[in-house]
Amino acid sequence: MSTSRRHFLQAGATGISAALAASMGDAAPAGGKRPNIVFFLGEGQRADALSLAGPCFISTPNHDRIGREGVYFRNSFCTNALCAPGRAVLTTGMYAHKTGARDNHTANPLPASIPLITDLLHGAGYEVALCGKAHIGNGARERYWDYYFGFNSPATNYYRPRVYEGHNGSIAGPVDFDGYADDLFTERALDWLKKDREKPFCLLLWFQTPHSPFWRARRHLDLFDGIKIPKPGTFDDDLKGYPGKPRAFADAWNKIGTTVSGACARTLEETVKDYYAGLLAVDENIGKVLNWLTESGQLDDTVVLHTSDHGFFLGEWRMYDKRFMHEPSIRLPTLLRYL
Repeated sequence: MSTSRRHFLQAGATGISAALAASMGDAAPAGGKRPNIVFFLGEGQRADALSLAGPCFISTPNHDRIGREGVYFRNSFCTNALCAPGRAVLTTGMYAHKTGARDNHTANPLPASIPLITDLLHGAGYEVALCGKAHIGNGARERYWDYYFGFNSPATNYYRPRVYEGHNGSIAGPVDFDGYADDLFTERALDWLKKDREKPFCLLLWFQTPHSPFWRARRHLDLFDGIKIPKPGTFDDDLKGYPGKPRAFADAWNKIGTTVSGACARTLEETVKDYYAGLLAVDENIGKVLNWLTESGQLDDTVVLHTSDHGFFLGEWRMYDKRFMHEPSIRLPTLLRYL
């Protein structure tokens, strides 16, 4: 096994930045080529929202392929169960208190003195692209991208996302595009992957789904009709006064049946079904990229990583969303393929 492969296999989700940096210092492999990199990032995907992890509400064959043909990290956690802090950790390899990305306020860029993994890769001769939901300081639009097709905060309209687009370090927009958000991001990512190039590439394909308002792809609108959703064992703990839990936990707003700032969780059934319908669309889009890498003969020359920015509550303690340092919220699915 080459040194660069060993770096990746030893890295967990939040160690990917260090692994990437270390691999760039290695000599090129025997073929004279550095590995390509495809980094899939889930949005609030729980560690058990993966059929590779065991019984799951849906089948995720394309996620599972990454882990079955590579490495499946069973004990992977985020350090701050919130979008922007989680993504800042993944792109810098630094804790939130070091970058200043402690919450979801992303109007200001991350400090220019802190390189992103893509900055390091670009400096090492890689072409770099981001397609999808950035949700990191200023969308990282002030950094260099060979291709950028993304937005910063969650899209409120999955079918007409407002997206910034640019090539070779110049980004314009935003412009409204027609199409289901993650399908659109995947199509643009594939278009970029298919271009002729002499340099290795790094693609960040960061999905929007599932996130409030939890809109489904048209092909999945009737998915799960008639299927009963069981209540988690702790769903009714609020009726008992949340035994053993602190007051902040009991008073938190992110409960099933609560609506705050447009983030709706009206019923347990609706929340769970919409969540998994979104993940099914993500799995389909991951499959499109894996199939292209396979058909083009580049899969085994590509580091394929999948993880998530944080987990998600699906009715445990009657909660949805994330934020609390409980396992549904902080445990991540992390998969790495590099043969």
